Amino acid sequence: MITGLLLGIVFMLHSQSPVKNKEIYQLSGLVINKKTNEPIPFVQVVIHNSRRGTIANETGFFSLPVSKNDTVLFHSIGFKDAKLILSNYLKSYELDPQNPYIYVIEYLIEDTIQLPSITITPFQNAEELKTAILNVPLPSERLDQISQNNLDPALLKYFMKTLEVDDKERNRAVTQWYQYQYQRQRLAPMVPLDPLTLARLINHLVQQSKAKKPKNYDYWPD
Repeated sequence: MITGLLLGIVFMLHSQSPVKNKEIYQLSGLVINKKTNEPIPFVQVVIHNSRRGTIANETGFFSLPVSKNDTVLFHSIGFKDAKLILSNYLKSYELDPQNPYIYVIEYLIEDTIQLPSITITPFQNAEELKTAILNVPLPSERLDQISQNNLDPALLKYFMKTLEVDDKERNRAVTQWYQYQYQRQRLAPMVPLDPLTLARLINHLVQQSKAKKPKNYDYWPD
């Protein structure tokens, strides 16, 4: 089947106009599963360090122009990446290497991905799930010590320098830092207030004071 398909490809490409530049070839071929000897559809075929490439069709066939010094990369999900160094391939090419049309059968090896094991525990209802969550053992380290480690000044300083500016996160970090200082030094409690909200409040109070009507102290009208 594969041999017949390749012969048809060779006949089809030879019927086209030949490539004039001897350093440029029309590379055509099939991508095959090495384990099952079946074509792999829709494989990405790209030229290394370039924007040139193509995608194999549903039968694993691909065709693209390449130069003598190109390296062709093959990528497909579920298979290990493969590469074809064209200069090395031409040295062992059984057909005429001077022919501008060259052919290849690329075999890809299946890539086995080891997933971590999981334990599935059935629960009859939501109450059983809630009970199981409440019975999860807590870390041996004290929670207040974990909070202090998270609010370490050196750690916060590092994140302030590396993270992008985010007003909400900065406000939250300052609030957490103040709470930490309050726990250590018993500072007076403070409610964080947005400066913009404070300005609006002051402006509102000023407008209300201007809107008040002057009192009439003339109790003996003429």
